[in-house]
Amino acid sequence: MIKIICVGRIKEKYLNDFIEDYKTRISSYHKIEIIELKDSDIETESKEIMSRINEKDFTIVLDVKGKKYDSLEFSNLIFF
Repeated sequence: MIKIICVGRIKEKYLNDFIEDYKTRISSYHKIEIIELKDSDIETESKEIMSRINEKDFTIVLDVKGKKYDSLEFSNLIFF
């Protein structure tokens, strides 16, 4: 199962259309769940995110300042 936890809601229709298309494509191979959390203070957001992650989950955190991967590198990170 792929679980995507994100803070805030996407308001732009074109982005929501893209997300739905991507979700449909992935669901052919894996179950996928997208969880949108309300914007809040960091502590509340952190607690809410952590409550959605199981101890056995393989977790990847995406951050603007994080390491950059191309598509192939990222897929190797997730699936191998």
